[in-house]
Amino acid sequence: MCGHNIQVSDILDVTELKKNNRVRFDDGWSKVKVRVLIKHWKIICVAEMALMFRALILYLLLFINGNVAAGDDDIVIAVNQNISENHISRSFARQIFSMKARQWPDGSQLVVFVLPDRSAHHLIFTKEILETFPYRLRSAWDRQVYSGTGQAPREVANIDQMMVNIANTPGAIGYLPREKIDGIRIRLVEVR
Repeated sequence: MCGHNIQVSDILDVTELKKNNRVRFDDGWSKVKVRVLIKHWKIICVAEMALMFRALILYLLLFINGNVAAGDDDIVIAVNQNISENHISRSFARQIFSMKARQWPDGSQLVVFVLPDRSAHHLIFTKEILETFPYRLRSAWDRQVYSGTGQAPREVANIDQMMVNIANTPGAIGYLPREKIDGIRIRLVEVR
């Protein structure tokens, strides 16, 4: 039931009147008032259903996504073993993942890997580590690509592909669940 002032009995009476094309108002309502009331009720219900649908989609993305197992939400920044950095600042991490930084502090080339925007790991990473929203990153990437001033990061399909790419690409950076970092081919970088 939508949140409105109309009684269920009023809706049933109006629906019955509409079906039979008979107008019989004992309570002084006019035909115009009834039409406005029905139209208003439908608009409110559609708006409420749209909000409920959005909330359901968000719930599904955040809590029911099969890609995020229990305890899998401790996402950290992962780098290739040849990177000497042990920690980076949050602002430098934002610069890296928004594709504004192109090199590591030692001058070596940066290669950025990300998961798809709708991935639960990507959502957790952007909100908790970068403290921003996925749409803001996408906006920055699109602006650079369309203006010709930069490029988007390399998108990988899943966590396993992210692990392989980080391990095999010099200068690579991405993000993984903490338990996926082996410390040999892929190292953890703390964000401070």
